[in-house]
Amino acid sequence: MKLSIGEVARLFNISKDTLRYYDKIGILKPVVNKENGYRFYDIRHLEQLGLILGIKYLGISLSEIKEIIENGDIEDYYNLMQKQKDIIKERILELKKLEESLDNSGQVINRIMNFKNQYNFSKVNIENLDLKLYEVKVRSALDLENESKVEKKLIELKDEAYFYFYEIKDNKHIIEEENLLFIKSNEDIEKFLKKSKNKDKITFKSIQGKFALVDFYGTVEEIHNYILSMNKYFRVDKDNYAFIEYEFYLPKKREEVKYFVRIYLSL
Repeated sequence: MKLSIGEVARLFNISKDTLRYYDKIGILKPVVNKENGYRFYDIRHLEQLGLILGIKYLGISLSEIKEIIENGDIEDYYNLMQKQKDIIKERILELKKLEESLDNSGQVINRIMNFKNQYNFSKVNIENLDLKLYEVKVRSALDLENESKVEKKLIELKDEAYFYFYEIKDNKHIIEEENLLFIKSNEDIEKFLKKSKNKDKITFKSIQGKFALVDFYGTVEEIHNYILSMNKYFRVDKDNYAFIEYEFYLPKKREEVKYFVRIYLSL
């Protein structure tokens, strides 16, 4: 069977230029008819092209593929297969994490669809909490000039949403610490920090005592007003604090962004 460059391009849903480039760099050279200069591909080429595209999809460079093809060493091919398997395992883990994230988001959205804000503060849950929250700079969370590998690892190991610290001043103003966020301690984080040489660089807040816990859906301004109303209702000191757990946000084109949050107000 002989196939033209156009037929192979259509068969693998790639461009003719891609095939010409593979020919140019020497990783897939078609057979050339010496009489008329006609170039064609056979079954062997199709198998090789399938292998090249599969390897390239996994992020292995063309230069590495070329080196293995040119050497033709069976051990190199075996090592390449092992590398492919490792990459596939990593991708599977990434996809599983993505699936879990989508499932969690779906559950939160279902809650929001049937959710009504609680304005009867007598029905708000009161709990005694004992939490350990690790401090992370927002710059690290956004991965901008990430200087701390420890902070980056904490972000990877978190299993809940981020927490933000709100300071209540004179029962009139909310001051948000915009440059910091907090991650709730879990077993994986504690195991990591126990082994880390840089654990002393990470600070944490120990949150203990009685808190009013309630979910709320609204804009930032509405969240602030709600917290102030809660603080007045519970007759807490005028200077107080709350932790806010941002579980979901809904971007809107013409309105302010709405957030689904859990409020932890110190009592």
